[in-house]
Order: sequence, then structure tokens, then C-alpha cells
Amino acid sequence: LTGAIQLFEMPYETNGSPPKGLYIAGLDPYDDDTGTSLGSIFVMNSITRRIVAEYTGRPGKVEQFYEICRRLIIFYNADCNYENNKKGFFGYMDKKNSLHYLADTPKILKDVENTTFHESGNKSKGFNATEAVNKYNRQLYKHRLMEDIYTQEEFENKPTNVTTIKSPALLRETINWNIKGNFDRISAIGACLLLLEDRIKRIIDLEEEEETAIKDDFFNRHFR
Repeated sequence: LTGAIQLFEMPYETNGSPPKGLYIAGLDPYDDDTGTSLGSIFVMNSITRRIVAEYTGRPGKVEQFYEICRRLIIFYNADCNYENNKKGFFGYMDKKNSLHYLADTPKILKDVENTTFHESGNKSKGFNATEAVNKYNRQLYKHRLMEDIYTQEEFENKPTNVTTIKSPALLRETINWNIKGNFDRISAIGACLLLLEDRIKRIIDLEEEEETAIKDDFFNRHFR
């Protein structure tokens, strides 16, 4: 059950460290030392949309799992979106002075359900994994699987993102997914894609605001 860290791509670095914002992470944590459910974290390159690292497992102590996730996040300098239904990870990151690696609650959840946003504390980071949010995350995952891969090369029949997944276990979970099962990797990759979608929407909103401002009649007046 301990599992192992898998690095599919080493981090791209500038000035000795990965640039902030390039990598994002999604985490499905657990809180107790006893149990069988696995914790899972994925790290993704937000530009290429490729999964660059994964850890899925359940070490003997829950804090061992938290520390593995924390070090993986630091290694890629990633912003981590996580299921905040579980309180332990926030407390551990706070104790380790690492809260700045946790992503704020995605604003896009306003469109998914009536999410309350908090300024501080555990509820200000991550997201509440409700049934509606989990369904939305799975839809994001399905869409990304079928999306054309990011590449500068031209293909006659351009491959999709599903061909870039190097985790056999994630592919097996994807194939075997059903509504009654517990699929930790699907939950973790969904958390990652939720953060990515939120960032894409913010960029689109900013571009629309700029376009609206430029078209404002104020800028078309002639002053003498």
C-alpha cells in the first residue's frame, strides 16, 4: 500500500527553480492512519497539459503521506488544489509553513454550485468535494482526454491527450470507473483539472474585460 513516487517529466527550471504557475497539482487526501482508501496526487504542466508526476499510496502514518505530497509540490513549485473535506492536510501544511503552496478555492465553482468563499482558514483553500463538483471534475477529465495534445509538430491525425498518460494505474481506473466505486486517482486528476479550468476562465474573463474597456465610447471621443 505504500506506493512510490513516479516522475514522468523532470521540472522545467529557470534560475534554478520551476517558474511559479507553470505546474499545478490535484490531491485526494485522507486523514486517518487506519483504513484502505489510498491518497493520490498528480502534478501537471499547465501549458502542455501533460501529467508530469504522480504519487498514489497509503504509508503507515498519514503524516508520511502528507510529507511526500508536500515535497512533490515543492519539487515542482506547484499550486495544489485539494479536497478540503479532509482537514488534516491543511493543518500539516500550516505546521510546515507551506500554506502558500495551497491554491485558493477556484472561483469557477460559483458556476457549478452555490459555493461560499472564505478569506482565511481551511475553507479558503481547496474545494468541497460535493457530488455536483465531483461530477463536474469528471466531465473536465473526459474532455481533456479527448482534446488534441499540445505539440509544435503537425500530424495528419493529431493524437489526443489520452495518449500522453504514462500512468497504467490511472488508465485502468479510467477504464473501470463506475458510479459506485472509489477511484482515488480519478478524484485527484479531477482536482488538478478543476484548478486548470479556473485559470483558463480567469484569463478569458480578463481578456473580455479589456476588450470591453477598449470599446468604451470614452476612448473614441476627441479632446482638444
